[in-house]
Amino acid sequence: MGKWKSTTLLLIAAGCCTLGFLIAITADASSYTSADPLPFWVLLAARALEFLLPALICAVGAVVVKVKRKD
Repeated sequence: MGKWKSTTLLLIAAGCCTLGFLIAITADASSYTSADPLPFWVLLAARALEFLLPALICAVGAVVVKVKRKD
């Protein structure tokens, strides 16, 4: 796989994870009530770990691949 394809694939994966985070948070916010046992920020933190951490890993991986392939 070439430099352009691998970095693009990783950045697309990061974007999809971020989009998934936004969709999941929107769905959680619309179904959240004050009677729920957990505060909303706990749900937000769990979704961030679930979606944004992999997105960050993919983005950092894309930068590392791009820098390593410049040689």
